[in-house]
Amino acid sequence: DLMANCVSHVNCDSPGCRWATVYEGVAWMSEAEGFCQAVIRDITGQESTGEGHVLRAGDCSFNNLGVTTYFMLSSTMPDELRQEKGYYAVGGCGANIAWHTEDDTMEIADRDNLHRDMQVYAATLVRSLNAPVAPFDYRATVDELSAAVSDYQEAAAEILNLEPCQDALSRLRAALDSLYEATESVGPDADGATIRRVNAAQRAIGRTLVSLGYTRDGRFRQDPARAIPTLPDLAFARDVPDADEDERNVLLYTLVRGQNRLIWEAGQAAQIATQTARSL
Repeated sequence: DLMANCVSHVNCDSPGCRWATVYEGVAWMSEAEGFCQAVIRDITGQESTGEGHVLRAGDCSFNNLGVTTYFMLSSTMPDELRQEKGYYAVGGCGANIAWHTEDDTMEIADRDNLHRDMQVYAATLVRSLNAPVAPFDYRATVDELSAAVSDYQEAAAEILNLEPCQDALSRLRAALDSLYEATESVGPDADGATIRRVNAAQRAIGRTLVSLGYTRDGRFRQDPARAIPTLPDLAFARDVPDADEDERNVLLYTLVRGQNRLIWEAGQAAQIATQTARSL
């Protein structure tokens, strides 16, 4: 049911904390960045920054299915205030170091901040669920993947040319440009069949790109709840510079498999985008 119908995963963790007055380092996947920034700007009047690659924390459990995720964390205290207080970095509570300790009690909460954060959450839900077409831009995802390939190419240059990956991503980027241009006119007055077709295509593209960018273990398993780099099948490239000859042979075959996966998945996504654009 999630594979077929889920629009996105809206993750609510540590909203409404004391001194959490800014939206810096918000968790969102690349395709949701523009949407989330627009909502935060409209509700709070603030600009926001985020993490284009969401951490694989325990609650972020839909990556393998390919579901777009955002807002694992929302508001936080400004860096200047955290430094002034001498606080070390923590993973929640709006940067309050009471997070996950016996001191994490009611005085860490702030009613006004919670009200503001809940307005942000409510607005994202209303806008995403009422949008004729889901408000995500997977061209940003492709750009993230392309940047990762460039980094891995630098590390793996002595054993493998990853240019075929960049070629596949470039073709996908062009296909997505055509799709988004064709769907600009798909508004609330469009016929239901067209709206369903466009959204189904976007979900299918997202299922492909999110799982490609975040997972190794397939659709119906869970990758370990630890830091997973962008395009984990190709991230082994980072091990090449320090590897001996035997290790490089193993890495070569691992990276070839990762490259094959990327080329295939990007091609499938491009085909969906192209066919959908032509049908409109």
